[in-house]
Amino acid sequence: MADGGGTVPGRVPPRRGPCAAGRDCGLAAAAGKEIEACGLAAAGRWAEASRAAQDAARQLGKGGEATRGYRALWLYLAGTWADQAGDDKGDPACAGLPEPWSGKLRRR
Repeated sequence: MADGGGTVPGRVPPRRGPCAAGRDCGLAAAAGKEIEACGLAAAGRWAEASRAAQDAARQLGKGGEATRGYRALWLYLAGTWADQAGDDKGDPACAGLPEPWSGKLRRR
């Protein structure tokens, strides 16, 4: 039974906006880069994984507000993987940056 506003209790209304049915919000385009990024990260190829994650985030940007949170996740992964690439190479530019999980700064 409708509530007078055209909705049925317990039923999610259809999406509107950039991710509505038939509209491109970047999700499909980003999927390939997401898979690539995860595979590269699993292989320890951090710099390449970071670049692929950035590419995925760029595609997700097409969704605007609808994909903002998910895009932020991929930007976080890109940054974390870039930091790991710097650590693995002993890059002094990365010395002293905070570990994302520790809440502390590394000592030089």
